[in-house]
Amino acid sequence: MMQSTRADEQPAQRALSPRLLWLAPFLASMLLFPPVKNILETFSANPDAISRAFWGMLVACAAASAALVAKSTRSASWSGPNAKWLPAACAAYTFSYVALIVIAQIEHASPWLAYALGAIQGLSIGFLIAEWIRLYTLDVRSIIINGSLSMAIAVTLSWLASYMPAAAALFAMATYVILSAAALVALARNATPTPEEEPSSPQPLRLGPAIASMFSVVWMPFAGALLGAWMMSSYTLSIDGFVVHSEFIGAVIAAVFAITFCAPQYKTSYSILIERIAIPILIGASVVFGSFPPGSMPFFLGAGSVYAPIIFLSIYALASLASMVRAGEFPLPFIFGTALFCFTLAEILGLITSYFVTEEDAIGRMEWSLVCILFATIIIHSGYTAYKQLTATTVETASEHESRGESPDVQIVEAAHQAKLESVISAGGLTKREAEVLGFLSRGYGSKYIAKTLFISDNTARTHIHNIYRKLGIGSREELLSLFNRE
Repeated sequence: MMQSTRADEQPAQRALSPRLLWLAPFLASMLLFPPVKNILETFSANPDAISRAFWGMLVACAAASAALVAKSTRSASWSGPNAKWLPAACAAYTFSYVALIVIAQIEHASPWLAYALGAIQGLSIGFLIAEWIRLYTLDVRSIIINGSLSMAIAVTLSWLASYMPAAAALFAMATYVILSAAALVALARNATPTPEEEPSSPQPLRLGPAIASMFSVVWMPFAGALLGAWMMSSYTLSIDGFVVHSEFIGAVIAAVFAITFCAPQYKTSYSILIERIAIPILIGASVVFGSFPPGSMPFFLGAGSVYAPIIFLSIYALASLASMVRAGEFPLPFIFGTALFCFTLAEILGLITSYFVTEEDAIGRMEWSLVCILFATIIIHSGYTAYKQLTATTVETASEHESRGESPDVQIVEAAHQAKLESVISAGGLTKREAEVLGFLSRGYGSKYIAKTLFISDNTARTHIHNIYRKLGIGSREELLSLFNRE
């Protein structure tokens, strides 16, 4: 008999996985992250070589990710490049990174060599990021805790490098790359395949509808990640001239907040709690501190925390993308390729903005305006969805029994509901995903809540609901709920 867990309850499991913390040295040294580029430029005798390599990497990343999307739309069952190429990709990435550090110390090094090394990094880094996403296909809570802790460690490693002498700093960055690449190969070799929730459709994807469907699930965190990429590429804000930049402070604040928020076990979906509680709290704190007069201590706190909501959204975007891979609605190459293409495009636009808008205050005002627009959109959306959820019809619960003077044992009620749920699943011959959806439906949740919790599109959630109705021989929500309300 197929088992079904309680719909609104997170599975009890160990969230922290130390092996996944090897992501930290990879993030601390990744040239695709603009603050890392700034560190390398600071300690290089030929900073133009780093800048050229950065451009070469972005262009190569955009081209490679576009090719991934094109390939995955023609063959939805394609799971990505063969894993046997990962060691070669790690070797190419490591070699090009170390070689770039060396030629960046030569003042008259060939600019085309820098572009070429950057292109090699851009073509190979896609393998590495895709494998990290594959390793992070866990539940949302585990992804956020491990990803946030990796981010905090990565920022610490970058800070340490920024305070070292030039030779020591560059040696440290090269060491981070070598260690993270070796660890990734070992982790991939020993990884247990993640079970698919549902096999993807072998039919070709329609590019436009598929992208629209994907963004309908992850638009909020993804918008924050893209804005953060654009901001960090176009403008670097240092706190009162210190080496520490606001991106680093924001990353630490976001990581600590994410770990603290997700450490407890909640019965409500983490995605709902994050969007309705965690993100508004960070946004509110950032706006309040940022509204103080320039030069005051609260203003410096605001300058340091302006990136906190943006980076928290980026961490949540990682969790959302990995959860979408786990859900199986779209193949990993399509999800990863689309995300990486958009991310690199945002960084390219940020570089172009910095070239044409040379006045730093103008860029700062532009960034703050876009941040405020994003924050306002998120707050309005969160308020609207909360209102819709509160006004929606819900299934009768134990608390409603108590309001009528009844006092049922909650555990008995839950056990009876679970037994009935398993009976209906078995009788209807439902798939694993349909059984999961039915668990939400039996408690009165609608398609939008289900889609948000399972990281699938609303259309896919509605398709599962339609199939459930067909298999159970019912035609409405009321008929379904009546199956569980019968004495």
